[in-house]
Amino acid sequence: MPSILTRPVGGGGGGIQSVSLSLSDTTPDFGDTITLTATASDFASGDNLTYQFVVRDNVGNWEKTEQTNDNTYDWAVAFSGTYMVCVIVEDESGGSASSCVEVVATTIYTKHGIDHAWNGENATLIGGLVDELTDVGDTGGQDATAPAAANRLRFLQDPRASTNGSFRSITSDYLSTTLSTVQDNITIAGVFDWSQAQDGAGSYMVFMGGTQTTLDVGSRFNIGYLFSTSKMRFAVRQNSGGVGCSVQFDVVEGKNIFVLTYDQSTGVLRVNMNGSTATDTLSGTVWTNTSNFVLLNGDGSLNYGVGWREPTSECMIGLSTLSDADADQLYADLLVKYPA
Repeated sequence: MPSILTRPVGGGGGGIQSVSLSLSDTTPDFGDTITLTATASDFASGDNLTYQFVVRDNVGNWEKTEQTNDNTYDWAVAFSGTYMVCVIVEDESGGSASSCVEVVATTIYTKHGIDHAWNGENATLIGGLVDELTDVGDTGGQDATAPAAANRLRFLQDPRASTNGSFRSITSDYLSTTLSTVQDNITIAGVFDWSQAQDGAGSYMVFMGGTQTTLDVGSRFNIGYLFSTSKMRFAVRQNSGGVGCSVQFDVVEGKNIFVLTYDQSTGVLRVNMNGSTATDTLSGTVWTNTSNFVLLNGDGSLNYGVGWREPTSECMIGLSTLSDADADQLYADLLVKYPA
């Protein structure tokens, strides 16, 4: 009878299979891409090796990427905090080994010097209304709160997704901070969800203003939807209340992302919205009267408005002016944090 040649389970010369995992950076910034390299030992000679890299995605889920005879994996770090990443190696003879390495990733706020940030995941609801958004920025300390129960934002079901809702500001609904709008150098970034279907009469959304009574005065910086042009407008105000400089963009259905920078020494306003960039230069005397940032202002002259869809919405402020390249990198990182 011919002999039957068998290979011991676990392969490679009787040794114990093992794998080591190394990372190009174990303390990356949010949005960085790092390389994972697995080095396998004592697996069956001649067998194909399957590498399964297990990493965390931007919403906290674990993803497994399987590769054959490819021991490296480039991973975009779409989270912050401390987590383990792992690799599992298997040969065709049943041998296997695994290894994990801890990763400590900075927040998007630390990476870009974002002092204050508010997002839909940190909303405090009272009686079905939004009473507060916690400041989760790098410096913090500027929770956005409704001055009174009558000013709380509505929380309504989003008609496009049964599991999500939207923060809606109507008439004098708004959240206030104690952060002054009189800033000479600033970066303001935001992510918001837009749908004309959310209100039959139209949609109105204000991220920032200085008073709850009107979009157009009461603040050095105004960001909101302008009905006269059907566009998002980003403006720096004059002391007279007029517009010192502004840029406008079309709003797209669904997710919109913007990054605004302003430098008082040059008077240049620059905005990247949805990948398109526009600039304008201040004319006249910039607004100098003290006022505080107001978020999700419903504008007293209107009876409807749209705020943020929860949880994919955010507004953030850095009290410095990012360079053009860094502002565009922040935009790119927001695309990572809030993918389509």
